[in-house]
Formats: sequence, C-alpha cells, structure tokens
Amino acid sequence: MSQSSSETRVHEIVQSLACGFEDWKTVFGDPWFSGTVFMLGYGVAAVLMLRVARQTTGREALFWRLCAIAFFFQVANTHLDLHAFVVSYGRCLARAQGWYGTRHTVQYFVLVGSLVALTSVLSLLMIVFFRSIFGNLLLILGVVLALGTTFEKAVNYHGLEQLYAGYFGQFRGVDLIELAGVAIALLASVLRLRKSARGP
Repeated sequence: MSQSSSETRVHEIVQSLACGFEDWKTVFGDPWFSGTVFMLGYGVAAVLMLRVARQTTGREALFWRLCAIAFFFQVANTHLDLHAFVVSYGRCLARAQGWYGTRHTVQYFVLVGSLVALTSVLSLLMIVFFRSIFGNLLLILGVVLALGTTFEKAVNYHGLEQLYAGYFGQFRGVDLIELAGVAIALLASVLRLRKSARGP
C-alpha cells in the first residue's frame, strides 16, 4: 500500500469520526421515562450484584463483580448511547470509503464474526468459572440477554428488526427484550441474597 493511499485511509477514518460524532449528537439519549426505567433497573441490579459478590468468595465473587461493572457501565450508556455512535460512525465511514451500498452485507459479517467471538468468550468464561457457572445460570441469562440486545443495536443489522419492531407504550420492542434481561439478572440477585440470608 502506497503512502498516499495510507494517508487517504487515515483521512477517511478521521473525517468519518467527526461525521459520526455530529450524527451521534442528534440521536443519543433516551426518552426520560424509558431512560429512567433503564437506569434504575441497571443501577439497582448492579448494586445487588455487588452485595452478592461480598457474600461469596473466589472466582464466583469475581464473576458477580464483573457483571456488576458491566451493568454500571450500562447506567451511563443508557443516555450516552455509545452503540449509536458506532452506528453513526459506520455509516459515515461506509459513505467515505464507497461501500455504503453493501453495508448490509458488512453488517451481516460483523454480526456473525461477533457471535463467534462472543461464543469464544463465553466458552472461556465457562472454563474459568466452571465451579460457579451452573449455580448462576439465571444471572448469566439475564446479563447475556441485556448486553446482547445492546450489542445488536450497535450492529444495527436490519434483518433482525422484524423480531422486535413496533412500540408498546413508552417502549420499543427491543427495549422490552433488554428490560427482560435486566429483570432476570435482578431476580437472580434477589434470589441469591435471600438464599444467603436463610443460611446453609
């Protein structure tokens, strides 16, 4: 690759970042009602996860803390919508590099590649946290559902929209899927704390 070609690509990336930032500023932030529900849900669940972590030891405690950190991040991400920035940046980069017309194909491969990476990470987590993983399946289900939905929003693959299209009161279909994940993780935390309160 020639130096001029490299410079052109760098210029396209920088310009696309600026373009993506400008687009992102117009879309980030959730409606006050749904945004508040998300922030409270993620926040309360994260606090309870930390309480569970304090009552456990070893790798299991680390696992609960990692889940809590991910949910605390989501509290901030609810209104920052960093996944929306990824979409905006990708759109600008596609236009700058001339592949906007084939963006759906690119999204598909990104989605498949990400699923392969996610499967690999989950497999690694199962190996590392093997002794505690089966006792925390409800937590895992909730976290994967909540964070996976946010990730799908970032990929923005249109082929999946039919699965969660439409509005239900103040929430979109995709919001309800994400909230279900938050609720499941919250339930896992409450059940674990009650079990600890009852003792062995």
